[in-house]
Amino acid sequence: MALTKGKKVVVKRFKKTAVQGGRKLDEVKLNQMIKDRAYYIWEKKGKPQNQDSDIWYQAEKDIRAKV
Repeated sequence: MALTKGKKVVVKRFKKTAVQGGRKLDEVKLNQMIKDRAYYIWEKKGKPQNQDSDIWYQAEKDIRAKV
């Protein structure tokens, strides 16, 4: 009986990790969407220099508004 109880604990821990892993995946997807949007904006503006932060924040704002 103690063995069964131990297995349940392991399963619960595994499920918890899987959920946390899913959240990380969502963050990765969101970051990739922002990166793609920033590249699009950068190209559209004629590939300007020294505007990295402004373009990134604009891309982040655009993507977060859609999500």
